[in-house]
Amino acid sequence: MFKCGKRKEAVTKAFRTFCANTYLFDKVFGRPITQVDKWESSSLEGPDNTAYLEYSSGQAELADFSEWLNNLIATDDFKSRCDKYIDIHRRLKTESHREIRHYLIMQAKQLEETL
Repeated sequence: MFKCGKRKEAVTKAFRTFCANTYLFDKVFGRPITQVDKWESSSLEGPDNTAYLEYSSGQAELADFSEWLNNLIATDDFKSRCDKYIDIHRRLKTESHREIRHYLIMQAKQLEETL
């Protein structure tokens, strides 16, 4: 999407990628990966799954995309959305009340869909 000039769609996809695995961007940019104490609905969301990612910001063919992505994830809006997503998932880890869990999951989905 980025390479096709569809910037709005690329921003949405970047946030959805973050939501799919909050550790992927650290892997792409060669940053240390520190596991966050949060609810992960699948093993695909854990830091161990980043081992299979073959892309890095150091690849020449991804230089323009890497620069754009790095600038995007540094924006206040993107960081705020990520922080909210992480906060929701931290709460989900310990929340046992069914209705509250449902509410939190709906909040997370709404964050993903309203970019």
